[in-house]
Amino acid sequence: MKAAERNRALIIDYISDPDNPFPSRSEMALVICNYKEIASLYKTLTKEQLTEIEAEGLAARRRRYTKKLSLIDEAMIKEAEDGNHAAAKLIYERIEGAVEQGVNVHHSGNILEDGIQVSFVKAEKKGKESNK
Repeated sequence: MKAAERNRALIIDYISDPDNPFPSRSEMALVICNYKEIASLYKTLTKEQLTEIEAEGLAARRRRYTKKLSLIDEAMIKEAEDGNHAAAKLIYERIEGAVEQGVNVHHSGNILEDGIQVSFVKAEKKGKESNK
């Protein structure tokens, strides 16, 4: 196996493991590929190739997170079924998407200034009513 292929495989394997922190390029060279100098990595792989390898490793990492996330979702659903309202809200948001808070807008009138109509508005979160 050529050095470039070996390094590619080592780096992707490392990055794809969700338990590993994302490595810097120097860590890729010194720790993952076991070089004594950072420049040695760049003799086998270009910056563009390393960027592609990082993207491939991150895609593999996301696929591995899917299993962990499904286990978390199952546990959260169990909590929601047992009456945990916070868990129920989180599950609902995860499945349906985050619920946006609405805003009530109250116009306080229009005026004409230099031939331009200007509106003054007051906005507040829904559920709160103005005292006016």
